[in-house]
Amino acid sequence: MAGRRLGRPPVPLRGERHGPLYGNLRGLLAKDEIRIYGFPLYLETSERGYEAWHVLWPLVSGGEGDGKRDFRILPFWSWKENEGKSFSRSILWPFFTWGEERLDTDHPVSHFFIFPFYGSRESDVEWTTTWLFPFFSDSGNAAGWRETNLFFPVYRRVTGEDEDAFRIWPLYGYRDKLDDHRQWFLWPVFWHSDYPVPEGRVRSFQAAFLFRDAVRTTAGGGPRGSDTWIWPLARRTENAEGTSHVRFLSLFPFLDDGDFDANWAWLWTLLEARTGRDETAVSLLSGFLGYEEKAGEAALRLLWLIRIPL
Repeated sequence: MAGRRLGRPPVPLRGERHGPLYGNLRGLLAKDEIRIYGFPLYLETSERGYEAWHVLWPLVSGGEGDGKRDFRILPFWSWKENEGKSFSRSILWPFFTWGEERLDTDHPVSHFFIFPFYGSRESDVEWTTTWLFPFFSDSGNAAGWRETNLFFPVYRRVTGEDEDAFRIWPLYGYRDKLDDHRQWFLWPVFWHSDYPVPEGRVRSFQAAFLFRDAVRTTAGGGPRGSDTWIWPLARRTENAEGTSHVRFLSLFPFLDDGDFDANWAWLWTLLEARTGRDETAVSLLSGFLGYEEKAGEAALRLLWLIRIPL
């Protein structure tokens, strides 16, 4: 009888089952083949030349192939090795772990962890040390970048690599990276931002969900428009040409969707006003009573349909 081939079948997610505790599955769970013998008492898996066996899955397992070897009896002991690339060991996982990674690169990394008391991860170009994870940590690299956290998330300080950040939570914090600037007070109440977008920049100030003011400029500093919200009372927008639009009420202050406003805002709009270089329009209840002026001609509007020239 021809031997069984363990390669990935031509049609994924195709398998054959012989019962809930015994069977043969192919192309499932990122495995080429899974052979079940009284699940979870014993099963075997195959994946790209790596063959593994499992007893009382996932507590006891071992495997070898494709340069990899591993064995575990969770949580008491485990070891894993990827020849020439990495190895790791653990005792009473996850409390005691150690090993090395990136052994096939110019900057191999070693790591050691006694959870949660102390941990380290370092190479010749970067390092991280933690105490009482995650409350105290210190990280850095050869380029001069450094991050320190004390009583996480209360205190954070970052310097280097075009980045400067500071936090005393929840009182005050900021982050400057290249030309992106963020700042907050009494988190999450007050926020100030000044950041780039493909069209230029946006500078904004926000007080919780009650107030927001945003100014948009071009890359050269020219105006692109502005938005101001006082929730739920009013919203004012202005475009690059200086035309402004004011609406009372404005129930969705964070929704930047012109189509939604155009289609549905009339349901809750009490008073609306538009002003520009050559036009003015004021409307009560979306046209019940209004005034408009354009190109030197003025008119009143009554009951949404009647227009009276002035």
